[in-house]
Amino acid sequence: DIPIDVLAVRKIGVPVFSEVAAGAICESDPPYFSENLLLRLGFKADDLKSVVESELKKVKTQIKLFRSGKPLPRLTKKNVIIVDDGLATGATIQAAVNFLQKQSPAKIIVAVPVGAPTSIQELTGKVDQIVCLLTPQEFLAVNQFYEDFEQVENDDALQILKNVRDVIIESNPIQHAIEKNMIPFKKPSDFDTLIHSLKDSRVVMLGEASHGTHEYYQLRANISKRLIEDHGFNFIAVEGDWPDAHRLNQYIHEKAGKNSLEVLLQNHRWPTWMWANQEIAKLAEWLHGRDVSFYGLDVYSLFESMEEIKRFIIETDPELAETIQKNYACFEPYMHDEIEYAKSLFTFPPGCEKQVMENLILLLEKRLDPDDSLFSAQQNAYIIVNAEAYYRAMIRSDAKSWNVRDTHMLETLDRLLVRHGEGAKAIVWAHNTHIGDYRATDMLNDGYVNLGGLAREKYGAEHVKLVGFGSYQGKVVAGSAWGAKEEIMDLPAAIVGSLEWHCHKIAQKNRISRFHLQLKDADRALINQKVLHRAVGVVYDPAEEAKDNYVSSYLGRRYDDFIFIDKTSALKSLHTYADANEFPETWPTGV
Repeated sequence: DIPIDVLAVRKIGVPVFSEVAAGAICESDPPYFSENLLLRLGFKADDLKSVVESELKKVKTQIKLFRSGKPLPRLTKKNVIIVDDGLATGATIQAAVNFLQKQSPAKIIVAVPVGAPTSIQELTGKVDQIVCLLTPQEFLAVNQFYEDFEQVENDDALQILKNVRDVIIESNPIQHAIEKNMIPFKKPSDFDTLIHSLKDSRVVMLGEASHGTHEYYQLRANISKRLIEDHGFNFIAVEGDWPDAHRLNQYIHEKAGKNSLEVLLQNHRWPTWMWANQEIAKLAEWLHGRDVSFYGLDVYSLFESMEEIKRFIIETDPELAETIQKNYACFEPYMHDEIEYAKSLFTFPPGCEKQVMENLILLLEKRLDPDDSLFSAQQNAYIIVNAEAYYRAMIRSDAKSWNVRDTHMLETLDRLLVRHGEGAKAIVWAHNTHIGDYRATDMLNDGYVNLGGLAREKYGAEHVKLVGFGSYQGKVVAGSAWGAKEEIMDLPAAIVGSLEWHCHKIAQKNRISRFHLQLKDADRALINQKVLHRAVGVVYDPAEEAKDNYVSSYLGRRYDDFIFIDKTSALKSLHTYADANEFPETWPTGV
């Protein structure tokens, strides 16, 4: 039941002796040549440039034909078995091995029925294992050891591959478990089962497999409305900046702004599309005037939070403002550039750590009538302390900086639950990598924690519900680099063997486009079998997706529920698609 795929390799024949492989080319790699063979035949690699160019075109044709133009699945840390009809000069296998070694597999095993002893010897030591049934001393060509060496036509090869893959699908326990546990989404009432499973939780976390997918935001909004309207949830907290979310919260409570569009267009920190988008604007209009709040959980707003505190303290306590501003002046040399501050810690390790902690203590000691502005100022002070710790950790350890961030998000969530009083119920929106329990992924072994796992540990798994999201293919908004212009990119079909690929097969079979899986009592295959699960960030390269964008997961342990959408569309950013002058008469249908 292991996945099978085609590696595109072409031999490089020499003039006159075209059947003799003096070299080979694999996928997009530079060609491999047998220097000894070239020398014996009296050729140089440069003599074969035209042959290489011709064979490279055929490689591209093979990829298009046998893999529909898709990249190979991710091979990192996988055992890879290369199968061929036999080894003559061994050039094609050598080229394949050179290519595969760059993919960092756990092992490379070559399996052939027959091989020339010299070719086997040359390969020994380059791969982890060679399985070869015959190594005859009298070896002229591979075809002498076959009763039938007729060329297999492309159509026949494709049918054979399809038959093998169909057998794998039919015997796959994960797909059987998905089909058994799925509940299709076709009409609004189909959400009832999901809502019923979430309604009594203290915290419901709604994930996403990317930060730029329209359907994730739309479904999270629909679920959130049901939980708020029917089951008394008090607030939504998102993987976003506190100052930006606070402005929107002020609008929701009718304290600022004339409409959500005007408020959200003030979000300028990249990636703006994450929270300044049409779905959030529509949700904010629905929340407007309701006794429900909207908060940001993230830690990135170092300088924005400083400005918020300065404004607050000047208005409420001019005497204290002098001390607060003096402490924050420590950051002035870095010109609102967090990375420059992080770099400065190499030469001056104390940095501004003492000053930000002193300001936090001063604000926590401040006594006013308990109101939203003081709470927000104190939260901004926490953000500055933890943001300073985040950028301090970032220069030393990815895991430590990630853990600072997710621990901050949990601490913020906890303060919000306390602030909303006994019986408070929270909805959290964040990426799957933050809300899916870290203990069910490789994050655990790599030293990472995350918000969802920490919340289960703090409040009890019975009080926290984690809902993951995923899709097979479509469009997504992302940037090609941090800070780059937003783009609508293709989300390629999920790699073979991934969770999304399995879900797609079941969706096709049952002629549905979206469903959810209840995982509380899921089959053992969903609980105990690891599967690759797609994760796309704000920075994305579709060409590298198979290598960089999958997380090994025990699905049934990572989430309580999983929502699958077969084909998704791109989120619409307000900074790109909206005009404040068109709101509310024609927006959003008028843009």
